[in-house]
Amino acid sequence: AVVAGLDMMPGQIPDPSLAAGSLPSLGPLAGISATTLTDQLKLADFRQLGTMLSPLHFLGRLGKRPLAIKTEMDEDEERRKRRREKNKVAAARCRNKKKERTDFLQRESERLEMVNSELKAQIEELRLERQQLMVMLNLHRPTCIVRTDSVKTPESEANPLLEQLSADANCYFNHLYVKGTNGNSRVRLETTLRKHTNVNMVQVTLSGSGAVMDQCEDEESVVQERTSDQPVTRNQDRENKGHPSQDQEDAIDDECDTDLEIGKTTNRSRSLSPTKLYLRACQQTGATPVSSFLRHLGEANLNLNHYGVGPLGAKTLAIVLQSDNVVTSLELEDNALQAEGTRYLMEMLKSNSSIQSLNLSNNQLHLEGADLVSKMLLDNYYIKCLKLSGNNFDDSAAKYLAEVLKGDYVVKELDLSHNKFCTAGGEHLGHMLASNVGIEVLNLSWNHLRMSGAMALSAGLKVNSTLKELYLSCNGFGQIEAQSLGQALKQNSTLVLLDLSSNHIDDQAVSLLCQGLATNSTLRVLKLCHNPLMYTGALTLLQTVKNNTKSAVVQIDISTVFVCEAFMELLEDARQSRPALDIRYSVMHSVTRNISALQIFQKFLKERNESIMDFFQALDKEETMKVSTSAFRNAVKLP
Repeated sequence: AVVAGLDMMPGQIPDPSLAAGSLPSLGPLAGISATTLTDQLKLADFRQLGTMLSPLHFLGRLGKRPLAIKTEMDEDEERRKRRREKNKVAAARCRNKKKERTDFLQRESERLEMVNSELKAQIEELRLERQQLMVMLNLHRPTCIVRTDSVKTPESEANPLLEQLSADANCYFNHLYVKGTNGNSRVRLETTLRKHTNVNMVQVTLSGSGAVMDQCEDEESVVQERTSDQPVTRNQDRENKGHPSQDQEDAIDDECDTDLEIGKTTNRSRSLSPTKLYLRACQQTGATPVSSFLRHLGEANLNLNHYGVGPLGAKTLAIVLQSDNVVTSLELEDNALQAEGTRYLMEMLKSNSSIQSLNLSNNQLHLEGADLVSKMLLDNYYIKCLKLSGNNFDDSAAKYLAEVLKGDYVVKELDLSHNKFCTAGGEHLGHMLASNVGIEVLNLSWNHLRMSGAMALSAGLKVNSTLKELYLSCNGFGQIEAQSLGQALKQNSTLVLLDLSSNHIDDQAVSLLCQGLATNSTLRVLKLCHNPLMYTGALTLLQTVKNNTKSAVVQIDISTVFVCEAFMELLEDARQSRPALDIRYSVMHSVTRNISALQIFQKFLKERNESIMDFFQALDKEETMKVSTSAFRNAVKLP
């Protein structure tokens, strides 16, 4: 058969019926019968026989193309390609959904911001309207109130309005006359109504016997007995009793000067009681008396927060307080004093030497008010606590205050929170902090102190020698600001409390802050709640405090951080050497359950006087480094 194959003519097509063994180019397959070869090829692994079948390239010379052999690898590759295509489609669909969701959230955020701004504007309008209504009510109150609890006449019984006026009386009158003879008495009340009306005079007549009047707040009211029922004028009545005329009274009132710019107090005004002086000042300035002020006269702490005092009310308070030596704390938060009312108070403080704490928060002082306060601080020797929160102070206002506070040593507590200090404001305050030798508590929360402003503040803190408490919550601090604070904590030796709540401090920022905590020996309280801090940062923070043997930290607030089991174990270890360490954190129930189970297991090994390594080696006799759950449960069962 081999010889016949060699004798073929050139170009002659070989007979396809030739046996496989007769092909000269098959090499290693020679001598194998066709049946055997076919059976082997059916069961063969084509990946291993690829090299053996490679000589079949001779078929190309015979004009036939080789048939592609489809293996399992090709099928797996096709399946992988199909999965990739499906994954690509699914990923694209997911990206589109995420983009749509992001766009929706962005639009919703913009809408909510607009709604928020509108609501804030409405709140401001309502607050102003509320103050106006309070002023109108206070102006109306002294002109329409008559308290006659024990007197009822046919007129008052028949007239519901008069009865209501009698029931709501507060005994504040401009003119009061009481006339009586023996058992009969007649009361004539004249009050001037100065409101939005055309009525000039309201006259109320109450007749009866044994009329009892509540004591009037106006202690200058005149009591006179007459036998005639005809009304008399005020001047005639005073002249009959030998009292000064109206002109003479006005002259006396002029002696009690209400213009604080003159700064003089006559002997007449000094002889008046605080109540008389306050009521007379209210009459002259047109301000509405504040009943709370009259109730708390003589007390060291005068709290008039949220009473709608206003500029004129501040003027009357200043008239009374400029010679006062009892009040040590004056609270005037949210009273719409504005710059005008602040001017009167600052003039008063030039002569008052008893007030040590002053609260002017939320009074719309703005830049002009900051200028007035800074001028007062130039000659300040008594104010130790100054609260100026929520007054719309900007960077220019910060410059005014910082310049005067650089050399101040009297003010110990300063509250400038909820203002509008930005980068430049932070720089001014940082320079102030570097030079000031008096402030011990500084509150700068709810401002916009970032980047260079925060870095300047940290630089001032680095060399400051008096500050003990620093509040910087809600300022947008991130990694850069945390790094500068960390460097400041390396050198500062007085700060005991640092509040960084509600900022942008993450795990990386905490690591930078820990550079200062690693060597600081004075800080005792650190607040980091409401930050994007994770359990990794919490673990770094606790490890830093634990490793610093000189650390004075006794309280860390990370109450919004969910910690892990490693943190719990490290905290337990840290409390062995620092029992007073108080860390506020959040933890999942599963973590506490695992910690409890681990403690029980450790107690179990301690009772058996066995290490955890020996315990598991005894269970893993085949050294597979694996222990089944059932085997572990059986091993820990109590006998």
